Amino acid sequence: MKSRWKEKNVEIEFLVDRISSFFLGKDFSKKKESIERDTARVLTYTFEGEGRPVVASVIVRGSPSDFEIEFVVDRKAETVARLGILSTLFGSGFYLRGRLENFAHVERLEGDFWDYVNEEIRRMSDDAKA
Repeated sequence: MKSRWKEKNVEIEFLVDRISSFFLGKDFSKKKESIERDTARVLTYTFEGEGRPVVASVIVRGSPSDFEIEFVVDRKAETVARLGILSTLFGSGFYLRGRLENFAHVERLEGDFWDYVNEEIRRMSDDAKA
């Protein structure tokens, strides 16, 4: 999912730090340091839980007055995990069940992420106006 904000005058670096705090507080680990590409910051986090890890990435693009944030979950994880029913025939169902649970955890977390980001942007925007 992707959202865009205009005329909020938010310090992007501070927002990136707050996003990082969110993920680290939810038992994710940083897979990579943030990478800057053009005007985008790519933040990559891993949730290990049970089974194979699931990767969540956040891409922050733009300037303080016009920026967008995109939340991306490793879709390969979804495909592999959803094959769990077939995999029980081949003896790997337990492994894939953990992968599916990890994926479901990360997907449920997305709603919390957007609530958190909206609140942080509102707070930073209000602070900038004061």
